[in-house]
Amino acid sequence: MSPVEKRTSGATIRAVLTMVIALAATIGLAAYLLSGGGGQVDIKLGDERFEVGNAESYAEDISEDGPVFFPDPANGNLGLWLSHIGDDPETGWHAFDFRPDRFDNECTVLWVANEPSPYEDASSDDGKGRAEEARAAGNTNQFVDICNGDLYPATGEGLQQFPVDVSEDLDITVDIRAGLEE
Repeated sequence: MSPVEKRTSGATIRAVLTMVIALAATIGLAAYLLSGGGGQVDIKLGDERFEVGNAESYAEDISEDGPVFFPDPANGNLGLWLSHIGDDPETGWHAFDFRPDRFDNECTVLWVANEPSPYEDASSDDGKGRAEEARAAGNTNQFVDICNGDLYPATGEGLQQFPVDVSEDLDITVDIRAGLEE
């Protein structure tokens, strides 16, 4: 045995690194060519359709407790309210953005019921104050903009709307991308 320790030469290390880089470049090129190479890239964040649940169940809950807030169904920067008007769980659904200006996350709308709701309790002091003002003025069962006090009906008219579909099985689906394409 030789008393000198065996070491890997600099040339060997460079050769291995060169092969790794060449392999990565080849895989990248293959992926590029297989994807259509240079075509338009379609970036999608989250799902395009938000599967809410059973229409009968949600209609009953909304009739008792008011519209339901979903904080981020798109896995991005979106929150929406789901409301239901009427007695038929197949019709009367409305889904809309929780912000009057979808690019301003500071100003949102809050449901004002006859009594304070859990949404209101979780709101900022401004939101609680606006809800109390609206309630004191008799403006209940509608939404209030927590920044300026503007009122919106239970249908969300005046806010960014999202198409709602109820299947034959009474499953609610909201098309969250369709409303954002406008």
